[in-house]
Amino acid sequence: MSDLITVNNNKNINGENASAMETWFSRKNKGCSSIPHQSLLLVPMEIIQKETERRDREKERRKKVADKFSVLQSLVPNLPNKIPRAEIMEETIKCIKNLEGRLKELEESKKKRKESSETSRISLNSTTNGSIVDVTVSGKAAFFGIQVEINNVEEPFLFSKVMKVFEQYKAEILNATISTTNGMKKIITVSVLINEEAGGEGSIEEIKKGINRLFV
Repeated sequence: MSDLITVNNNKNINGENASAMETWFSRKNKGCSSIPHQSLLLVPMEIIQKETERRDREKERRKKVADKFSVLQSLVPNLPNKIPRAEIMEETIKCIKNLEGRLKELEESKKKRKESSETSRISLNSTTNGSIVDVTVSGKAAFFGIQVEINNVEEPFLFSKVMKVFEQYKAEILNATISTTNGMKKIITVSVLINEEAGGEGSIEEIKKGINRLFV
């Protein structure tokens, strides 16, 4: 049989057990928070122990919640020392949203810097006939500037053959022109989008080699 504690007018129990027992008695008697006057009550000791443990757990839970709010308050800048918990939550949410917005801005800025750093300028000079293939690359777009000395090239269909080199590597031609400078040089300019499936940036070198082979 469980140990029983005899209570007469609340005189035979200490303060902690009395508080726990009153809570237990209140729950058992639908809101009556005090033990009846001049009554004799036999209360199982395990009931009082469980009630005490429950109160301790609740106290610990509230302490943990208070500690968490204290941490939040220390992390959010410019909060006063005394502030309702609802306002702490509201200011924390605002702070998180501001940080997310700042992070997005930094990521976009980083992306732009990366794209800018990927822009490169490469010149390839032929030593046999004076032809020059100059390439500027920015992201997926590439600009080819081809200079050919007329005296060294007598190919009447040179422009068409240059276009076929781009088609061979599945580069999408955006614009292409041919002109003559002082009757001495032909200049072919071509703007293309590089097909990543066909080799991406690696295909740029292959296109340059293919164009230079036309001048050999």
